[in-house]
Amino acid sequence: MSADRPPCFSVGCYNVLCPTYAVKWNEREGVGPDGTSNWSERWAVMQDILTRASFDVVCLQEVEQLDAESIAASLGAAEGPSAEYVARYFKHEKRPPDGVMIVVRRSAFEDPVFSEMQYNGVAFGCADMRHRTSSCSVRVVTCHCRGGDEKQLAALSDFAARSGGADVTVVAGDFNEDFGAPSESSGWRCPLQAEGEYATMLRGESLPELSRPPHKQAEDQKSGKGKAEDWICV
Repeated sequence: MSADRPPCFSVGCYNVLCPTYAVKWNEREGVGPDGTSNWSERWAVMQDILTRASFDVVCLQEVEQLDAESIAASLGAAEGPSAEYVARYFKHEKRPPDGVMIVVRRSAFEDPVFSEMQYNGVAFGCADMRHRTSSCSVRVVTCHCRGGDEKQLAALSDFAARSGGADVTVVAGDFNEDFGAPSESSGWRCPLQAEGEYATMLRGESLPELSRPPHKQAEDQKSGKGKAEDWICV
């Protein structure tokens, strides 16, 4: 890090598309020509993307329970101080196949403490830690929300703010909802209760308004049509 650059850290957020859901909904990204899961080929590509990005924190959604351990290991997470990353998996109680995951770079943060909350059987995951370079306390929360559920968002906001919060709070997840509607202040509707306390990076004018590819907006799309899903709020 250069002397004139303030301390910083990077956060990535990725819905990996649970193989069970890919097959159930016949998601073309998640199945082969025969309709079976293509997870092994697909994860190799996603792993390469995440590894090259070299995030300090990675938040994942739709992590299949059976794959959680191998996903964490392939990203460099393991027990013991010599591992590059440490990871925690948070299983949804009422969504049998999957959950969310937080992966933290040990060299960037001191001893993360993980916790979770179940909201109607859906897990919110959290990592509380101290950023080594800045000494700031950091809280990272990840979620996979239903979309259009104000009570769930309120519960998420309360979970992120509990115990007084931290110097920096990051909420990253798949919200299944478009918060990009114009407003007088920022052109963005904060999904959390603390209106004005969070910020996000807005899409550039040259980028599509929806985070899902065009075929996801087709008339025959069964899951998630018309949604700009992934947001990182700081």
